[in-house]
Amino acid sequence: ALGIRGCSVSMPYKEKVIQYLDSLDVSAKKVKAVNTIVNDDGYLTGYNTDVLSLIECLKKFKKNKHQRIFVLGAGGMTRAILVSLDNLKMKNIQLTNRTTTKGKRLAKEFCLEFINWQKRDTIKTDIIINTTSVGMYPEIFESPLLDNTIKNSNIVVDVVSNPSKTKLIKLAKKYKKQTILGTDLAFQQAIAQFKLYTCRNPPIIEMRKAINQFYKIKN
Repeated sequence: ALGIRGCSVSMPYKEKVIQYLDSLDVSAKKVKAVNTIVNDDGYLTGYNTDVLSLIECLKKFKKNKHQRIFVLGAGGMTRAILVSLDNLKMKNIQLTNRTTTKGKRLAKEFCLEFINWQKRDTIKTDIIINTTSVGMYPEIFESPLLDNTIKNSNIVVDVVSNPSKTKLIKLAKKYKKQTILGTDLAFQQAIAQFKLYTCRNPPIIEMRKAINQFYKIKN
């Protein structure tokens, strides 16, 4: 109706939007979630560029495939994370979610161990990946995990990009952990989106300058 070429889809609509589309790309079918819609003369195709962004950001950590990974969440972004980890052959994964039924269902689908949300701060892990909206604006002073859990990890990933440095990321940096920010993921998936929307190679340097300026990130 608006005559647009396409649009991005954010949480919590990545799964709900599928019913309104005409077809899904292979990536979206695998994840069962859509973050990108392309309009070809009224024919709407759903894609998932989150998977590509996560693989790009996480691949430097895949050398040790025995690392323990603790994933928080059970939504569309969580599915993209789990597919990405599978592509990277990273298997030692535990999952938790605020809604137990939804979390257990996803854990069973991906053959993962499910941890009750109330016990999440008792877990010892190497990599923390937050795919929930905890810490997203306007609840910027919230963290999904306590200090000790973060302190005992090595790498912290937060998919939330607003704010660019969430409470979880600030705590991770305080304890000198390696971090992947939501803005890092947003940038990588936007490169793939640009190609889908325009059928052209993206101006990566200009895009990096723009996202740094928007989020006030220092080079």
